[in-house]
Amino acid sequence: MAKRAQGRLRIPFFLLTFFLLLLVGVTAAFLVGCIRTMPRFDPNVLEQQNATSTVYDAQGEVFVRLHGEENRLPVDLSKVPVELKQAFIATEDIRFYHHFGIDPKAIARAAWRIVSGRSFEGGSTITQQLVKNAFLTQEQTLKRKVQEAILALQVDRRYTKDQILEMYFNEIYFGHGAYGVQAASRTFFGKDVSELNLAESAFLAGLTKNPSRYSPFDGFENCQARQKVVLGNMVRAGYIAQEEAERAKNQSLEIRSVQGTTNRPAPYFVDYVISRLVENLLPHYGSERAVYDAVYRGGLDIYTTLDPAMQRIAEKALLDSLP
Repeated sequence: MAKRAQGRLRIPFFLLTFFLLLLVGVTAAFLVGCIRTMPRFDPNVLEQQNATSTVYDAQGEVFVRLHGEENRLPVDLSKVPVELKQAFIATEDIRFYHHFGIDPKAIARAAWRIVSGRSFEGGSTITQQLVKNAFLTQEQTLKRKVQEAILALQVDRRYTKDQILEMYFNEIYFGHGAYGVQAASRTFFGKDVSELNLAESAFLAGLTKNPSRYSPFDGFENCQARQKVVLGNMVRAGYIAQEEAERAKNQSLEIRSVQGTTNRPAPYFVDYVISRLVENLLPHYGSERAVYDAVYRGGLDIYTTLDPAMQRIAEKALLDSLP
């Protein structure tokens, strides 16, 4: 009887062992597949981002900016206001300076909130968001999340936290073609990022969650609601006092009109400058495509003899002479 009972116990034990080994094998195969199909980690992708070129007039003032699909104006982290750094860290990755690229606590917290049905909350760190934008697609799959985590670990080993934060600030998308905090600041507020105050910083930090939904040109009320969330996060993180948050919430914001961000002044003159630039740079770059890449994505500073006042007078005279 004892031997028969032992035999009956062995069957569940062997089945359990078999299924555990099968699970381990499937998991291992899945991870191997993720690694094999993962984009190669190339530091140049992070360090040499596309940048917007700037055309200056005869007085050395910015006249127009040239860019391809991405309007990006790289900026050093030292030029980014403390309030903007704090707004992003408080909202996107409160343990940014304490984890190693991925945050197990945030992942566990997000998993618990999803399982308990409280909300769908992501556990991605700023480093994970950076590598997702730079190397991966936006698809919501387990495979992409695993690849994102592996790449984030590699980035965290190679760079300091401040270097990662600077690359993130120059990479993140804010909507309306604005990539990076400098382009976003100029697009929405018409000023340099270093000039942003607390209210404006919290406003920008709120846009990246969903740039189309929180566009200030399409739904300003949604933006304000999101700004309040960011300010609340900053209070809970201990970055600002509740009184500061309330003042920022009540502060009026001067948002540029969407039309003012897209019109190009003196289009014929700018086209002429570009054609001359291509002509002069062609021997150095070897092909027109390489030259145009440099003009629209190379972050060039292009100085011209244009006098904006004379240009406006000439354009008005031309319009007045037309029948």
